[in-house]
Amino acid sequence: AFARSFLDAKHTFLALCDVWRIATQGQLPPFSVPQEDENYKQILYYNISVADKAWHALLDTASPAGDWDAMSKTLKAADNKLNWADKWPKWRQQRQHTKPNSEPSSWAAKNKGALDEYSKARNRHSLRAIAERAEALQSQLMSEPADEKGKLADQINSALQKAMCGSEPTYAYDPATKKCKDSTAALTKHTTCGKTLNGKTIGMDIVCMCCDDTDAACGPTNSHTHACGDSANAKIEKTTSHCPEKGPVTDLTSELNVALSRVAALMSADVKKAGQAILEISTTTTCTVSDNDNCVDYHNYYTGTNHGLTSVPWVAQLLAAKAAYQKYNHELDRRAAIGQQLEALAAEANREYTRIHEAPTAAPQIDRDKNNALPAKEKESECTAIKQAENCIKNENCKWESGEASEGNYCKLNTTAVEQQATQTGSGTGAAAGGAGASAGCARHGSDKAACENDKTGDKQNCAWRKGEEGEDHKYTEKCRNGSFLFNFKIALSSAAFMSFVAFYHFSIV
Repeated sequence: AFARSFLDAKHTFLALCDVWRIATQGQLPPFSVPQEDENYKQILYYNISVADKAWHALLDTASPAGDWDAMSKTLKAADNKLNWADKWPKWRQQRQHTKPNSEPSSWAAKNKGALDEYSKARNRHSLRAIAERAEALQSQLMSEPADEKGKLADQINSALQKAMCGSEPTYAYDPATKKCKDSTAALTKHTTCGKTLNGKTIGMDIVCMCCDDTDAACGPTNSHTHACGDSANAKIEKTTSHCPEKGPVTDLTSELNVALSRVAALMSADVKKAGQAILEISTTTTCTVSDNDNCVDYHNYYTGTNHGLTSVPWVAQLLAAKAAYQKYNHELDRRAAIGQQLEALAAEANREYTRIHEAPTAAPQIDRDKNNALPAKEKESECTAIKQAENCIKNENCKWESGEASEGNYCKLNTTAVEQQATQTGSGTGAAAGGAGASAGCARHGSDKAACENDKTGDKQNCAWRKGEEGEDHKYTEKCRNGSFLFNFKIALSSAAFMSFVAFYHFSIV
């Protein structure tokens, strides 16, 4: 038999103590939702500051009328499906923070943007898009790191706890005490430390290796009696308390690599029988002779379809924790990059906030009745030459084919309107019209208001008795005028109101 002495198991004890330290100290604290990124908040401030006056007025409404309980009724939130209960207070806070006042230290005083309404309207769209991108990035920062299996911190902690205490109820980890289930009862080595039970938990493997009837094989005084059970001390808690290494874990991946390499190097270093996968000293071929064995038997994990040390349950749990930790670290790196992206977006938002746009020149006055006689080809060329949405909408021959853009090559010939004009012009010629250019189009109705208002094609009002709009002759005189201009003008107004609503919703959605 091998000669035995005091401190026989000290090297393996220290190796297992190191993995015990990693399992206990490497657990992560609960996730804490971070404060909103300062660059993100600045983007929101730019965004809210360029909202149109109507929405600023709503946000400025004093409490209680301005609070969501009352405002939800004003905006008919239920009918319009506006789920803004959480967002509305934030928007009001952003508005108050950016609202101009006399204080030189105010946000508005320090952040001078474009002052003209045209530039503000143009900048509103680009700032909305920037805010949407920022919101998507910020939402990632506010969510706990996770993968398809769930929260990464939970995966790390669960694996480390199972490495400490096992996956079975016998020694299960207690979150309240942050310890393994334990007892002070005397240990019966051949049953409690049998081969099939070795490798299940780091805690019990330390206990089984240190339990000795005669001397402190693991080193520290009384560690052998504490491991065997002395009726006064819980075995796992007391035996592991003798571990000298209690420092924090700074890099779980690298520290695990070193600790497991150390354990692997000690495997079968002091065994009597060749090929026996036993950790520390055995005087026979087992680890259950109470007086003489200070070891744990991992041989079952080195046979059959197993993979050696990585098949030991507590080792497998540590490796699972390591894999989740690597993902967690990658996620932290990604979030640091998101912070840099938000910084770049804030700079982009500042450029848009201060950008000055040159307002388009006014559309030329159009003689409506003379215009009806223009050939379709000329009208089409007239439309395609217009690059501004507002000028396109004012021209009854044209239609704007982009709901979002305010300028570009989107002005096209309104073939329906042109056909109607041709019909109206044709019906006003010849004997029935009394012959005269003045009788062409809606002007043919002269002072007959009823005939003017009854001039329809289906539900569409061809003519209307009204004063002139911008771009029409005799603006303040009521007479029979083309109805399609009024229709286009009303559509422009309603579209602008709707886009204001949608724009406010989108740029304020964060």
